[in-house]
Amino acid sequence: MLTAYTTSSTRDVPIARPTVPLRILVGSSGEPSSTGAIRIASALAARAEVQVHLVAAATPVVDPPAGGGNGPAPAVANEDHRREALDAATKLLVRVPAADEWNVRSVVGWPAESILDEAKHWGASLIVIGIGRHRVVDRFSGAETAVAIARRSEVPVMAVPADAPGLPMRVLAAIDFSEPSKTAARIAATFMPSDGTLVLTHVSSIHAGNRPSMIDRDNADSLVALETLAAELRRPGGPRVHTHVMAGDVAEALLRFAREEHCDMIAVGGQARRMVDGVIFGSVRTKLLRDGSGAVLIAPQARRCS
Repeated sequence: MLTAYTTSSTRDVPIARPTVPLRILVGSSGEPSSTGAIRIASALAARAEVQVHLVAAATPVVDPPAGGGNGPAPAVANEDHRREALDAATKLLVRVPAADEWNVRSVVGWPAESILDEAKHWGASLIVIGIGRHRVVDRFSGAETAVAIARRSEVPVMAVPADAPGLPMRVLAAIDFSEPSKTAARIAATFMPSDGTLVLTHVSSIHAGNRPSMIDRDNADSLVALETLAAELRRPGGPRVHTHVMAGDVAEALLRFAREEHCDMIAVGGQARRMVDGVIFGSVRTKLLRDGSGAVLIAPQARRCS
């Protein structure tokens, strides 16, 4: 059963959106599933100092025609696929304001690897990719590619449904009090419109079977910690910030709240602090991406210097 606890006084004080130069890499195979990602990247580019680079990936042909038939050799087929992916992506860009001015590059390669390699080579600070329910052949823009990218990316990843109209107005930021989860909330606050709403939420690990006093204490402690983060984020010129505590299965609780409160994005941290938490939260992250009903923003764990 899902239970919720909300602060009694939510201050409708906006938060600041610092102008930070962004280098956004948009991944697109030219499928319509990329449209929402392109819209969001375009909206971000219109609001701040942003460079946008789109990579169109074509899945490679690695084997010659069966039986030595008349089909094209792999090198020829791959070049044809690359050009097709480039043409398809270019056609999508002309439908979105100012997107036709972006730098576009087409490559032949497996989707997740192509995006991650391009992001590292270009120095991207954000990866934006389409997500949704698609045929197996369209997995580039689907959940499995997004999961693979999010697991390995060293920069934040935003997975966006095809029907996303633009920047999210209501964002649910899942806070487990790890640094990646706080970073995800900060990024979301920076990206959101000034009339939007950011909800900082914690899904309690204290379940209904525990003593009521233990549940109340855990909820109270969580709300205090959430309010501390909210106070950091509340600044003039940005969306409102609310705090909220829930109990239940983490992924189910987040998805249910997002549906009930009409949130169009869930922001999460990529990894938790302990290994066991990382396994659990990795499962949560995967469930959110595979759901495909709304955008998901994932902030990665900061890499330690050796």
